Amino acid sequence: MDGIERRESHTMLEKLSFEDTLTEVFNRNKFNHDVENLKVLKLDNVGIAYFDINGLKLINDTKGHVEGDRIIKAAAKTIKDVFPNKTYRIGGDEFVVVDESFNEAQFNSHVENVLRGFSENGISVSVGVSWAGNTEHIEEYLTSADNRM
Repeated sequence: MDGIERRESHTMLEKLSFEDTLTEVFNRNKFNHDVENLKVLKLDNVGIAYFDINGLKLINDTKGHVEGDRIIKAAAKTIKDVFPNKTYRIGGDEFVVVDESFNEAQFNSHVENVLRGFSENGISVSVGVSWAGNTEHIEEYLTSADNRM
């Protein structure tokens, strides 16, 4: 029994250390971990998209943090529905997608699907996209997408 309980505790701790509890997407800790792995793997053709919710401070100030949290959760779900297991919440209202499973055109099409979902839900976002030719220098592509946002 001790082995099973220890394994279950380890699994729960790993989940808590890698998952954002509000949105149930990956957190910044998992993002940093995965970026380091990508540098080692040196994958070709990785899509990166940054999404930042516009006006969240105003929403929190005028409608309260409960409404702000609802918007954050809706944004996370919108992204996660299109990019499951590729979505990270790296700040209060900032999300990143890092996905190596599509070609560039398919990735951009999926980003457009996310943007349509935001529009349908009345969520305003800024977005920045970058296409990494090689993940050995992934930070440059991450910075590029962040700057485009």
